[in-house]
Amino acid sequence: MKIGIIGAGHAGLALGALLLRSGKHEVRIYSAPRHSAKLSAIMNGGGHMRFVDQPNSETMILRLTKDQIVSSILEIIEFSEAIYNTTPVTAHDQIFHELLADPNSRLRYLTYINLGGGFSFFAHQVSQRAKGSAVNIGTLHTLPYASRVDGSQVTILNYRKTTEISFSSGRDKEQIAILSSIISGSLELDADALHMSLDRSSYVMHPIITIFNIKKIVSGEHFHFYSDGFCQPIQDLHLQAHHERQALARALGYTDYPSPETRLQSFMKAYGSDFSTIKGPSSPQHRYLMEDIPYGLVPIVDLGRALGIEMPVCRSIVDLGSAIAKTNLWASPYRLHENCPLRDEFLRERDIVSGMRV
Repeated sequence: MKIGIIGAGHAGLALGALLLRSGKHEVRIYSAPRHSAKLSAIMNGGGHMRFVDQPNSETMILRLTKDQIVSSILEIIEFSEAIYNTTPVTAHDQIFHELLADPNSRLRYLTYINLGGGFSFFAHQVSQRAKGSAVNIGTLHTLPYASRVDGSQVTILNYRKTTEISFSSGRDKEQIAILSSIISGSLELDADALHMSLDRSSYVMHPIITIFNIKKIVSGEHFHFYSDGFCQPIQDLHLQAHHERQALARALGYTDYPSPETRLQSFMKAYGSDFSTIKGPSSPQHRYLMEDIPYGLVPIVDLGRALGIEMPVCRSIVDLGSAIAKTNLWASPYRLHENCPLRDEFLRERDIVSGMRV
């Protein structure tokens, strides 16, 4: 398959390396010029990458050629059968807008997947309905791996044991097969993107750990985010926030989520050790606040507001995060009471719209 990658940061270059290692697909990579430092460092060295698959104790030299680097999203569209967007969620809407700006009819045969896209899935659906497009949009629950790029070395630190994925249409088996073949983990299809997106723990976990480890962060202390960041009061607060989110899920008709206590125990057992090498933020203006709150927690709180579900702990996390980041994190493009088409897209096929607050 011809696969295009948008973004050449830690996640994008790791995905490129995994695909190159498989040797089964044609690959092209696009990165906006202002975000191309990591890619440029590799290409300046002749395109040679030292790829380290740490969990599998494997190291090899891979090579990116100049022909595999493209200069525009249009080139990615013209080349690809599937596009993987690995950029931060803050760029997702603009990139999808550029994708739809191309009148090429072959968009109808394209699959476009955000790695860890979250609620941008629903914004993309609204955009393409307005344009009359039919891209098969996919979104992963979260990145299926943790990775780092240092100079010409691309390292996979960890793989998640299981990652959920959802699509806007039924053309999904081939993409699941491709991803499953290159990552050391399993992919599980969730046909309900809202069910999957509400289940993303990072929207609560990342801000709480960041807020209550802020002294370490601003003093420049090096600490491991998951293994060092938790203490019992933080766990207690985390559970309270997740109980609020579980109440919202039940109001939406989802009854299959495990209890917050079970979920936290599972996380501490699985990821507390597997992701112990992930370092804490170096600044309050980190994606754990600047992305997870406005693009994840805010729409969850707004959805609770619309359904009459009180979420005081989650609201307080947004307020505290805003104060620490010195940014109004409520100013999100996903404010549902200000964006009725997006709110309705969240609730499409859910039989509860009549009782909502606007």
